Amino acid sequence: MTDTLINAKSKPVFPDASPSDVKVNTFKDSLGWGYDILIDGKKVIHQKTIPAVSGNQGFVNMEDSKKTGDLVAFKMRHHIMPPIITVAELDQLKISHK
Repeated sequence: MTDTLINAKSKPVFPDASPSDVKVNTFKDSLGWGYDILIDGKKVIHQKTIPAVSGNQGFVNMEDSKKTGDLVAFKMRHHIMPPIITVAELDQLKISHK
């Protein structure tokens, strides 16, 4: 990920989290694809829908959910809290959304 995708201020929330502590797992359910963010194996985010988009729209494929989850994990690793995803970031990542 590049710094151009980051627009939030840095605020340490998980000061002991190292890059290897934050993991992204993708999953598929009735809404489509989503992702979980885990720190030290503990689920801290369960994202079933595309963030920043109204409604209950899941990701159309695993790649889109993984790219978005990776951006959230990047923000968490760099203590950018909250790790908010914007529509502009989704567009930069070329994530399909309505």
